[in-house]
Amino acid sequence: MFTSIGMRRLRGVKELQIDGLRRINIIVGRNNAGKSTVLEAMFLLGGATNPIFATTLGQLRGQRLGASYPDALWRPLFCHMNPHQPIEIWGHHDGEVASRHLTIEALNVSSYSEELEGSAGGAGGGVAAATQEFVIGGLRLRYVPAAGTEIVTEAVFDPRSGNVNAPSRDREDFVRTAYLSARAYGLTRDAQQFSSLLKRKKEQDVLEGVQIIDSRAKRIEVLTESGGPAVYVDVGLDSLLPLAVCGEGFVRLFSLVVELTSSRHGTLLVDEIDNGLHYAAMPKLWRLLRELTRKHDVQVLATTHNEEIVDGALREFANAQDAIGLFRIDRSDSEHRVVSYDSVAQEAVTVEGFEVRG
Repeated sequence: MFTSIGMRRLRGVKELQIDGLRRINIIVGRNNAGKSTVLEAMFLLGGATNPIFATTLGQLRGQRLGASYPDALWRPLFCHMNPHQPIEIWGHHDGEVASRHLTIEALNVSSYSEELEGSAGGAGGGVAAATQEFVIGGLRLRYVPAAGTEIVTEAVFDPRSGNVNAPSRDREDFVRTAYLSARAYGLTRDAQQFSSLLKRKKEQDVLEGVQIIDSRAKRIEVLTESGGPAVYVDVGLDSLLPLAVCGEGFVRLFSLVVELTSSRHGTLLVDEIDNGLHYAAMPKLWRLLRELTRKHDVQVLATTHNEEIVDGALREFANAQDAIGLFRIDRSDSEHRVVSYDSVAQEAVTVEGFEVRG
């Protein structure tokens, strides 16, 4: 497990470090405080020698890779949209003497562009502008493991094909890292992941998970359709029910448990863990997470805005406070501060019921 995660110049965060990470970690704070950025930092560090993940993060936020240079996809990764200053991410993994360190540099594509408005002979005349700017055409990732030599990889846009070429490199300290976005659910990926669990006879954990939302669920199958594999659920009707038409909470919980069960000895990152889930289901979810994270040796980092979610988690782990970490991120202008709640502070939160979200 990771015991700390830190970053410098990632998105809106100039510098931030969280120490004392545990098996399950809850990150709270106001909107735009940097909670999701912490998860993204962990995701990038987990895939430090696979440079395509930097592009994946933009796509998880709804951006798309077009036919031109993906500057708009990569530039928001850099603090204040400034590609001249590299991103730094580091994390300490339990049992290692030093921290792992990742640096992300922007590669420049020198370009000139002309913009014409109107025409030379039209009313008001014409306007021509020639500008030179730093256009990001690639990223260079420098990864230094806790023990070993630096590994350098690059993601470079090929304007002829419109693709990003991002060959990855293997590493000895690889930790599987899965990111569950708050904005969308990958039904095709869920089907592929669950199919893999079926082959390994690990589907029971997923079934017990979705029964938190719908106790009628008896069986989950993956069927092949024209569009690819699809998940179907047996809820006692005359035919199987497509996962795609189930409620948002059911789909969200299915994705969460599938990714957790698939992330053995790895890390699961969940943005807005309560999305789509009724608060009444959360105590059962925390009990399930408590069991499955131990069973599969998975570390979880999750964000939330919901005070009831935090309270429920702390109560569920009241007798095992060393298994849960609670952290609040405060932001003042461009400065970030992390407040860590130790076991005494966690107990005070549950007893006194005071606000921790910032």
